[in-house]
Amino acid sequence: MKYQAPEDITWKNLKTGIVLLNLSSGEYYTLNDTAAEIWRHAIEGEEKEAIIGYMTETYKDVSADDLAQHVDESMDYFLTEKLLAPTEGQ
Repeated sequence: MKYQAPEDITWKNLKTGIVLLNLSSGEYYTLNDTAAEIWRHAIEGEEKEAIIGYMTETYKDVSADDLAQHVDESMDYFLTEKLLAPTEGQ
């Protein structure tokens, strides 16, 4: 499944991650570096499995299982908070 940022989400890249603003609710979210990488890859159209592969290659000192769990939990959070939405037709 591929994802996109909903229309009511705006963001700013920072040195230490990303700040997201939900324009509908007025809620701000701050993502650390790793969560920001997951979110960026998701809105660029990468599927979860590809994001897990990227994270595994990037963070070789962390087990693949731990990274997969982190990606799963992050994606679930983004979807619950409506920071990500499936692309049309998905």
